[in-house]
Amino acid sequence: MSSRGFSLVEVLVVIGIFLVLGAVVLPVAGNFYTSSSLEQESNNLVTALRSAHTRSLARFNNSAHGVFLEPAVVPPRYTLYQGVNYAGRQTAYDVVTILPPSFTLSTTIAGADIRFSAGPALTSDVGTITLTPSGQAPRIITVNKFGGIYEN
Repeated sequence: MSSRGFSLVEVLVVIGIFLVLGAVVLPVAGNFYTSSSLEQESNNLVTALRSAHTRSLARFNNSAHGVFLEPAVVPPRYTLYQGVNYAGRQTAYDVVTILPPSFTLSTTIAGADIRFSAGPALTSDVGTITLTPSGQAPRIITVNKFGGIYEN
């Protein structure tokens, strides 16, 4: 007698194989997504810091520039601004970046305000900025007194 189709055992074996593959692939894919998200957010923050440094060095709009970090708000964010400090900035030039809610932002820089002087683009706001996605290793960004910005 010839039968068409698959038996119940064959269907269950195939479903079992797919479940095992899914259980193996999903955690790896999740870690890859978080890792690439950290890379992207870290690059964005470094770009904002370097942009503030470059604008100050070039005396763009004859002004100093900086980046203000807001680690205590949820989700955390930072603002690229024009002015001698965040409180005295020209809000029309603000560029606000909001981090994903799964990220935490912390800094050793007093006041969380990294200001670069117009012209030489030096800063006295030295220290580190730490970006940490939940459940992952942090990314540390260092700012030195000469305006150098380094990712660790």
